[in-house]
Amino acid sequence: MAVSNGMSVRTDIPGLMSLPELVETIGFGKSQVCILILACGPFFAEGLELLLVSLLTPSISENLRVDGPSGGVMLCLVLCGACLGNVLSGPVSDLIGRQPPIIVGYATVIVFSILSSFMNSLTSIGVIRFFVGLGFGIGQPAALVLLSEVVPKSYSLASVVATPFAVGLGALVAGTIV
Repeated sequence: MAVSNGMSVRTDIPGLMSLPELVETIGFGKSQVCILILACGPFFAEGLELLLVSLLTPSISENLRVDGPSGGVMLCLVLCGACLGNVLSGPVSDLIGRQPPIIVGYATVIVFSILSSFMNSLTSIGVIRFFVGLGFGIGQPAALVLLSEVVPKSYSLASVVATPFAVGLGALVAGTIV
């Protein structure tokens, strides 16, 4: 067995293609477009989150009667969650595959974003927002690696580079909502 792109590939069976060879043979099609769109989700969530928190922090701080610097803690905790999620994503993805961390990331962002709307103290909002950050932090690296594994080499760079544009799109959507 040989190792290619971090995956075990059987090379001892005549006529059997390795996964990278199969991806190159199939090319770029509907499946890769779907995966690209889904891989952009965690990045879209990040852009949406960062702009919404930035825009809503003064209003939330005023409602909770906290000073400006304390309100900034919410944004800081989101980013701390994202950092921890990024660190955890690699080992978890290597252990259980790329898709579960992406799915868990999506679910975490959705559940904890909804929960944050019910919180009534800065501490509880900060803790919940930490988990929102953790969600998109777990999903981002796994999504990038999955994308690079299923897209032919000629499209790989363009596909991976396209994902950060989802951050801007998320911010644009957040700006139109608020």
